[in-house]
Amino acid sequence: MAAFFSNEAVSLDKTVNTSSVLTTKSDEIESVYDIEKCTNWIKENNFKNVCLQFPDFLLPDSVQISILLESLLGGQRVYIMADTAYESCCIDYLTAAHVDGDAIIHFGPICFSKESGKVPCLKVFEKGKLNVDGFVNAFGSFDNQNNEEVIILMDTPYLNYLEELRTNLSTFKNVSVRDVTDSSLSLGLQCTIFVSNNLRKVNILSQRYSEAKLYHCNPENESPLEILNFQQDLRVIKRRNFLYEKIKDSKTLGIIIGTLAIKNYLSVIDRVKKLLKLNNKKYYLISVGRPTVAKLANFPEIEVYILVSCSMNELYESRDFYQPIVTPYDVEMALNPNAKQLQFSYDFNTYFSETDLENLNLRKANEDADVSLITGKVRQSVTQEEDSVDLEEQTQVALGSDGTVALNTHYGAGFLGARSWKGLDPNLGKDEPAVIQEGRKGVAMAYENEQT
Repeated sequence: MAAFFSNEAVSLDKTVNTSSVLTTKSDEIESVYDIEKCTNWIKENNFKNVCLQFPDFLLPDSVQISILLESLLGGQRVYIMADTAYESCCIDYLTAAHVDGDAIIHFGPICFSKESGKVPCLKVFEKGKLNVDGFVNAFGSFDNQNNEEVIILMDTPYLNYLEELRTNLSTFKNVSVRDVTDSSLSLGLQCTIFVSNNLRKVNILSQRYSEAKLYHCNPENESPLEILNFQQDLRVIKRRNFLYEKIKDSKTLGIIIGTLAIKNYLSVIDRVKKLLKLNNKKYYLISVGRPTVAKLANFPEIEVYILVSCSMNELYESRDFYQPIVTPYDVEMALNPNAKQLQFSYDFNTYFSETDLENLNLRKANEDADVSLITGKVRQSVTQEEDSVDLEEQTQVALGSDGTVALNTHYGAGFLGARSWKGLDPNLGKDEPAVIQEGRKGVAMAYENEQT
């Protein structure tokens, strides 16, 4: 069988990486997951249908946590939510609504996104390890040349070291230790040291507060700890220029709903739709849960995907999809001349205020002939008046300018109608029908009509 299949020893000897899956010791469950805090929160607010949301890597502990909470709540039932439709760092309001959940306890990493739901939520962060003495030594050798104010920003896994770090750094002047989840947080020109093991969060923070002097300290690095000047990845910014041109070249785009939990996501989708329509571009609104290569491959007519999602979504930087994935920011920069002063960020609530979403400041891109920097061809804007069919109602059958009925080839069905495969030279109507003959009988090794 080895001639037809790979060697079975390869599968038997394969080492499966389970390092990302956590299993907490039984005697540490209460402290790691703040069980007492969760119990008091539920009792004080008299919640009845409480949902516990876990990311995949914390699921091994979920059953033990739910049993412990139910026993402390006098047998009150709690629900475990896992395998969220979108990102696990966002609150899963949709799943909680299936059981009429009146409260959600979210365990594990969270993102910076503003929440859209009205269901009360308690966040229990993961517990990381920080060498406080090592960090104090690293800060002591930190070169603060102008003796300016320094903000030490603690990421969620290290918030349990917040007070200890404040005590140990009390001898230093102009130093404050802040919580990254603080809603009143605002970083200006001062020096900021972000203590985090998540490089993507550091990137998002640098995009949100572009004027701040940002430094980074990763507690998971081998000792001694270092405080390094953080430089934003220029490849992300350079790629934006390619995506702008790709959006301008595209005639059909897809708007992917990648979240149901972030504030203003519906307003952003409406803004993108109006901007595309203003520039005479066709669009599809796609909701397929968590986007995958296989799911989006079902839309071959789409040239660019616009993902409205959480800023922590890794699909923005994925190269596995057949067509590029862009952000609402990219669409604004490509098609709205009024948006040239926007600062790039994966979080659309950073560059879109609620005022911007209510009072649309949209203007059509230049209608003059333009040259694509990707194809090198002249890019001519097509207006509704120049088109021979009425596209207002987005129907498969359109009314031509001369009153005749024609197939709307701009619609999805028109695109698919132009895609056909007839096989290998069928010659339909050219060959005479074959005469019916008796076929073979028997088995392949010895047919009855074969001569031996």
